[in-house]
Amino acid sequence: MEDRLVFFATQRLHWLNSMDYILVMDGGRIVEAGTLQELLERKGALVELAKRMNRGDVA
Repeated sequence: MEDRLVFFATQRLHWLNSMDYILVMDGGRIVEAGTLQELLERKGALVELAKRMNRGDVA
């Protein structure tokens, strides 16, 4: 998909390593945006989502 703008919507976190820029949504709103490294360092919505998914309590 080189030289193309592609929007990829997923709930599968393993795809995030392949993304250049990530938008995290909650309740239909963008709550966080950045590269995977930025989001991991920020320890915000994406990290909390990953924790909830690992515990199996994501709605």
